[in-house]
Amino acid sequence: MTADTSQPLKWNDGSGQSWSTTIALSDALRLKQEMAIDILDPKSVEVIFGSDLVRRTEVLGELARPQWEEAGIAYTDFADLLLSGPTTFVDASDALRRGLSDFFRRAGREDLAIVADRAWKAMEAGMQVSVAKASGEKVGKILQAGIDRAEADLDKELDRALATLQAPRIAGSSSGSSPG
Repeated sequence: MTADTSQPLKWNDGSGQSWSTTIALSDALRLKQEMAIDILDPKSVEVIFGSDLVRRTEVLGELARPQWEEAGIAYTDFADLLLSGPTTFVDASDALRRGLSDFFRRAGREDLAIVADRAWKAMEAGMQVSVAKASGEKVGKILQAGIDRAEADLDKELDRALATLQAPRIAGSSSGSSPG
């Protein structure tokens, strides 16, 4: 499967400034070194799209560090830009998801691209449940069932991704051949 190129890997803040979410291997290494987030670990992808908005802000900030440093913007000012428009944070989060999926596909890791997409869907479903709970109990129950299904699907995808990560080591050690 090829990367989705129908939408650019960027988002715009409230002032119209465009920020790229194209992820390079150097970005993945920096995330691991600076934040102890290994984006090649499916559990880390789940954490990025979890309910901790501050953690996602930190990830977006670290990935965009070269851009905001070049623009002469302080980290805290960049973080504030994430809320500078009515949908800016959601747009930035979706661009991050697309950036991660693109990175994984370029790295030949379709399994992790699927995990990123599923984690995004679970996060979206969670937001819908929150809105529904605020506006009606019955709708909240229906949406909660949907998020439960999305979380179950995500758990299955994570299990498959982890099995895929471990499979080459098991196959390599049992056959004696080196991985190719």
